[in-house]
Amino acid sequence: MQALRHRCSDICLSLPFSLLMMAAAMAIVMLRAEVAGVLIFVFLMSLLLVFCDDVTVTTLPFLLTCMFVLKCYDSFSTFIVFAPLAVIPIGALVYHLLMHKAPFRRGESFFGVAAVAIAVTLGGWFTLPFKDYFSPTSLFYIGGLGIGMVGAYFLLKREFQPSDRYSLVERIFALFYIAGYFGVFMMVSYFYLDYELIQEVGIQIQWSNNLSTMMMFFMPAPFYFALTRSRFHILSGFLFYLTIVATMSRGGILMGAIELLLCIAFVMCYDKRLRNILLILLLVGALIVAMNPDFLNVLWQLYQKLTKNTDHILTDEPRYHLILASFRDFLSNPVFGQGIGYTGNQDIYSPVTGAANWYHMMIPQIIGSFGTVGIAAYGYQFFMRIRLIFRKKTVRRMALGLSYAGILLMSQINPGEFCPVPYEMLTVLLFILLELPEKELHRTQKRAFTSLKGLRRHT
Repeated sequence: MQALRHRCSDICLSLPFSLLMMAAAMAIVMLRAEVAGVLIFVFLMSLLLVFCDDVTVTTLPFLLTCMFVLKCYDSFSTFIVFAPLAVIPIGALVYHLLMHKAPFRRGESFFGVAAVAIAVTLGGWFTLPFKDYFSPTSLFYIGGLGIGMVGAYFLLKREFQPSDRYSLVERIFALFYIAGYFGVFMMVSYFYLDYELIQEVGIQIQWSNNLSTMMMFFMPAPFYFALTRSRFHILSGFLFYLTIVATMSRGGILMGAIELLLCIAFVMCYDKRLRNILLILLLVGALIVAMNPDFLNVLWQLYQKLTKNTDHILTDEPRYHLILASFRDFLSNPVFGQGIGYTGNQDIYSPVTGAANWYHMMIPQIIGSFGTVGIAAYGYQFFMRIRLIFRKKTVRRMALGLSYAGILLMSQINPGEFCPVPYEMLTVLLFILLELPEKELHRTQKRAFTSLKGLRRHT
């Protein structure tokens, strides 16, 4: 049985299998069958857990599912009826853990996860009503960001370990790259499938912020491969940002631009030839703008459209009032905050079913929801994460750090890291990769996938 699971893993770790998964996800989007797609992919991941000894085979199906399900807005009532089916993936995971005997490990970033878990669990103590603290939505986020994320850390740390089949970091970046192109496809398919509606009402994408967040996770991957493989990969990095622009997400366009500049600086620091190419491109771009004043007018019109032609965007939007509310909530319970289950700000922002009462900004969320304990916990976690990234300024460490920068930036204007799945779980995975031994992070082996040719030779 173990030999069969090993052989199945070799097949599923191959590039053709990954591309097949992407093709299946593309078909789901084109057929507008996202709900059925979730069920199909969850069942597929369950099979992979049972028949493969390497859990990384589930990474790409997981990423693809998290992306196409973004189109199922306000669908709590749609998916809750399938809750009993959760026994299938849970059972498959338990079976995998029993079959794949490995010790649970603890790394440096664990302590930040644990500190945040304590702050989230204590959030709202002594002020939050009992019914609000123990509401299903509140318990989901308290559990997901608290003890659940601690469990996720140990599980991911146990499973995502160096392999003699491939370079682990190289593989994760390759899967991010594939998932990024699936994001490009989602935008192209939107313009194709909803062309007539776009002609009538313009570009209106409810899932723009979430897709932008995923793309910001993936954006550093092409820049990493531009340094380790071919310089032409850098074009994919720009394409990923253009995909974010196409969503018309204000936060994505702004924060994505910052991340793009960081990625450009990244490759310029490590590759002198690319540095010269990028400097020439920037100079040419500046000359085009200088010679075509209408270009600035187009940018201004785009800005007005993104800000809904509002001259006072800060004071007119809920986020401005939520910033003020976060300080009021802090003062009402300066030690533990009001908690993630607090519902007192629904006059400013009313969430959909199953969502928390977000402040939609990371710092106000920490201040208002978790108080002084939360500020200390998240501050400690941030310090530990930054220390891990800059322990040695290698290409792989910096690239993983840029993926973290993407989610950190988007978390300043969206829930971001306060969503346990997928955003915080992926963030935790990034730092588990940064905990790998230095010899793995400096590994010269560039293989990200197994070879079907080699498999046939040994079968």
